[in-house]
Amino acid sequence: MNNITATQEDRVKVKELAFDLVNEIIRYENRETGLNESLALFSHLIGTGRVWILQGSYGRLASALINAGLIDEDGTINWEVVDSLDDW
Repeated sequence: MNNITATQEDRVKVKELAFDLVNEIIRYENRETGLNESLALFSHLIGTGRVWILQGSYGRLASALINAGLIDEDGTINWEVVDSLDDW
């Protein structure tokens, strides 16, 4: 059995990367997220493929975000496109 020890820096990175998916979905459903938070949520859902197993409205919005060029099919947010929305 491998003995793996995490440094404090590793633990901080893991904590920073932790994504409380259930909480974020609840916040999204309650309309408590702004544009950037919603994009972060859908970026994660698209990137992990989870968006396609949720209820249909999530998949439809994910497809719309991809088609609009806001998020790539791999879940990467296109910040240049997002920032251009502010110019309207």
